[in-house]
Amino acid sequence: MSELARLADLPVSTVHSLIRTLAQRMYVIGHGGRYRLGPAMTTVRSWYDPVQSLASVAHEALVTLADRTGLAATATVLVGREARNLGFVQGPATVSITADPARWVNPLVLATGRLLVAMTAEQDWDSFLDDGAQVEPSWSRRRWLSEFRGIAEQRFATRLNQNPRQSVALGVPVWSGDGAVVAAIGCSVPSFLIVDLLNQNQLDQLWRTTTELSRELGCTDLPAAPVLGPNVLASIGHVRQPARSAPQMSSSRSPIHD
Repeated sequence: MSELARLADLPVSTVHSLIRTLAQRMYVIGHGGRYRLGPAMTTVRSWYDPVQSLASVAHEALVTLADRTGLAATATVLVGREARNLGFVQGPATVSITADPARWVNPLVLATGRLLVAMTAEQDWDSFLDDGAQVEPSWSRRRWLSEFRGIAEQRFATRLNQNPRQSVALGVPVWSGDGAVVAAIGCSVPSFLIVDLLNQNQLDQLWRTTTELSRELGCTDLPAAPVLGPNVLASIGHVRQPARSAPQMSSSRSPIHD
């Protein structure tokens, strides 16, 4: 009780009264001077919707991000094994990206989804691969695990696609006050415009935006800004199509894969 009182900056008597009330209502269960969550907490958990909780906060950040980068911007959270779309803002350019489904059963389809998976506990990665590794048919399990480790270390993720009618994406994490990654934000473009996305300036703008959003969520100790390595920059040559093969697009019709 005294430790809880210290952390909450409340009198011990007040904390004791609150704990007693929670125990009476089965939100906590006491045993041997210790307490654990009780069955009533399952009801509280069902009320919490991370998509709704973060969506309003994320929207303004996405508007800012789209303005800074000139690209489509999106925010994603991981709910169980699914990726959920928190919000989407279309880029101001004539050729841009349109929003896709509100949820993705396979988060590995998205750059932001891959990032969120990589930021989970390493022992959980296999379960995501069991369900979704087929999005990269040529990748072995070892390649996927190496990809996740690289994402966790470099703090950004890409999703490349050689089809010029599809999209490429770049995502970074969003932190909460306790230092946990609670969401990811990203930008995307049609594949034939990859050079407009994969450059240090765009990554810097993403990091600037996630820094502001993370601070709004209470995180004051963020890692240093990441740097695009030569391996990422080299991937541009593998994805970019010759100018003659780029589709003539006058409006935003490419599916989003942030």
